[in-house]
Amino acid sequence: KSLSTRIDEIQYEGYLDVSMLKQLIEDNPFSPFPQFILTSRPDAAANYLLDGRIVILMENSQGAIVCPASFLEMFFSPEDLYNRWTTSSLLRMLRFAGFFITIMLTPLYISALSYHSGILPFELLIIVQESRSKVPFPPVIEVLFIELVIEVLREAGSRMPSKIGQTIGIVGGIVIGTASVQAGLVSNTLIVLVAVSALLSFLMPNYLMSNASRFVRYIFILAAGLFGLLGQMLAFVLIMNHLL
Repeated sequence: KSLSTRIDEIQYEGYLDVSMLKQLIEDNPFSPFPQFILTSRPDAAANYLLDGRIVILMENSQGAIVCPASFLEMFFSPEDLYNRWTTSSLLRMLRFAGFFITIMLTPLYISALSYHSGILPFELLIIVQESRSKVPFPPVIEVLFIELVIEVLREAGSRMPSKIGQTIGIVGGIVIGTASVQAGLVSNTLIVLVAVSALLSFLMPNYLMSNASRFVRYIFILAAGLFGLLGQMLAFVLIMNHLL
């Protein structure tokens, strides 16, 4: 269907912003991944128009919908146009690699400790096992616990006033992480991996793609907890099939 036909066939008139309109005209509303680009920058919208894209504006809305869009374009930032091509290419590859690392890092920890300890070097395996010596939970419960704590801190920080929210995010993360390790709830190694994974999820300039990476990571965590690396690869195949 053409874009104008999709908009004309909308039966719901309560959408108040282009971000709500976007969800009503998507091809696959059940997909965790964004299918259109949302931007509030006039220079980015003008560049997409010059590229032959369709830009949808809406009265009383600060953003614009850009379509069609591809998966790779979710890792492009408007600032890339103002940098040298070498720097922009490096940053784009870093964001793209960061997406796959953030959804694979903590599930790989679960797979290695639960099913495939042989994939780790012996010295590293000794260090990881020592850090987990006091943890009574299996790795999948350990990972889910600390991931949910990070989500709670992130959500609470975004709802608080900016100065308090930043303090809660930093101090709360340090205090809870340190207390969890000392209490034997999680290991030191996992705290590092979860922190790296959380940082990598912020690399994507498209916040909808960042949210998608957080959602998809839980699918990989559960798959790794059930079947190890086999589960991870099955989940990866399903995600790639969905994206294609």
